[in-house]
Order: sequence, then structure tokens, then C-alpha cells
Amino acid sequence: MIKLPDSRITALVATTTCLNLALFSGDSQATGPAFDAGIHLIHHQICERAASGARLVTETGWIPELEAGLNQNLPAGTLRAQLSWSDGTLDYNGHTQSGAGFVTQTDQRILRSALTYAAPVTPTIEILLGWVHERRTRRIHGTGGVAGLDESYRQQMASFGVRWLPHAAANAFTARAELFTGISSAQGISSPGLIDPVTVPGNGMWGTRLSARVPAGVLSGGTRAFIAPRLEYRHNARSDTRPFNTRGGLGGIVTQPETTRWLIGAGLELAW
Repeated sequence: MIKLPDSRITALVATTTCLNLALFSGDSQATGPAFDAGIHLIHHQICERAASGARLVTETGWIPELEAGLNQNLPAGTLRAQLSWSDGTLDYNGHTQSGAGFVTQTDQRILRSALTYAAPVTPTIEILLGWVHERRTRRIHGTGGVAGLDESYRQQMASFGVRWLPHAAANAFTARAELFTGISSAQGISSPGLIDPVTVPGNGMWGTRLSARVPAGVLSGGTRAFIAPRLEYRHNARSDTRPFNTRGGLGGIVTQPETTRWLIGAGLELAW
């Protein structure tokens, strides 16, 4: 059994409670759902650091992202379900275990799902509470006699934030700021012939995200278009050490270094 820290239990309980209250409170009828979809171009910068603070790895590059969402008005507030997917290649600049420089590429794929409840507190301000699940896979290409590495990350987070709606209109400008705290995480690592599949538990995560929707016009049929800039930062603490096997025999130990991720970009979204 996995025992979560009290702060993470509190965050999870608070999020669940608020979602339940939103779903089952009030006497008015909820209207039908609204949909949106978008495509974004996001610049990724990932940095891994040793316990000493020295930089081990930097990965950078642009990756497209597809996103779709559903908004359901409730008797009190709004419930949003969202799914996003990105897949692309980053430039990898790091070191081998011997300390020699190692330059290659990394294939990265991210699938993220989220459920968010927005509770109005004033005509222009909403409080956001939610849950996020992210699955990220990373394949570091082997080259020049250096073996490649496959990694799979699973992260669950609670989210807290605020959304500003200065104008009461469906096609108006909005902005939001959110904080994330980790609920649970794990990383799978493998390298054919060198590292048999092993799982390393995460050891703490937090992040923040700023985003906006800027009206770009109304299309035929009433479909609304928006320009959507965003900025996101993630910090994952250094994990505990775990032993790994090589072809069934003990091969050594592995640790996920302290990792930071910056994501900045913009896209076009359509809502109807």
C-alpha cells in the first residue's frame, strides 16, 4: 500500500469534495455541453541536474500539441473535461556515465487528461479546482556506440487556480493562473541488454501555468476563434535510488535526477 503525505491527501479530498458539491447541489437545470478544440506549437526545455546542482542533460525543441475540451454548465459553476496529445523530437545534450559529452535526439510523447471545476466567486472571477493525469514517454536515441534509453513517466496532480473573465460574453478575453501539486508519480526505465525494466517512484512535484484566450473572430455558424498563449513550469524532485538488473543479474542502481520543464507557446482554438 502507498501512503500519501497529508498535504497530498488534503488536496485530493478537497478537489473531490468540491466536484461532488458542484455536481449535486442546486435546483436549476444545467444546459447542454460546449466543445472546443485547438492546435498549439510548444517550445520544450527540459533540464536534469545532479545532487550537486550540476547540469546533466538539456533537451530543447518545438513540438505540436492537439487539444480538445468539453464544458458542462452545472447548477453551481462549470465542469470541464480536457484531453491533449503531443508527439515530437527534442535535441538532447548530455553526458555518458564516463562523463563524455553525448549529443543525440529524444522522441517525446505526452498524453494529458484533466477534470476541472470552476466555481464563480464574483461576476468576473472563478476559482478552479481539478485533477490532472499525465503520461509522458521518452526515447533517447543511441548513437556512436552509446546505448539508447526508454523512459515512461506517470504523474497525477491536483490543480488550484483562478480564471479572470473581464467581459461577460462567450467570445471575450479570458486569462487563468494555476498551481499544480503532485499526488503520485512513477518512472519506468529500460535499455535493451543493459537495463531490464525497472520502476522508480517519484519524490515530489509542483508546477504553475499561465494561459489566456484572445478573441480572433467569429466564423460561419457561430464558431468562435481564439489565439491561446501559454507558459508552464514543472519541477520534479530527485527520486529515491533503486537497483536494476541487466539480463536478469544485478546491474547497478538508478535514480531519476531533479528535473525542471519549461513549456511556452501559443495556438489557435475553436469553440462552439
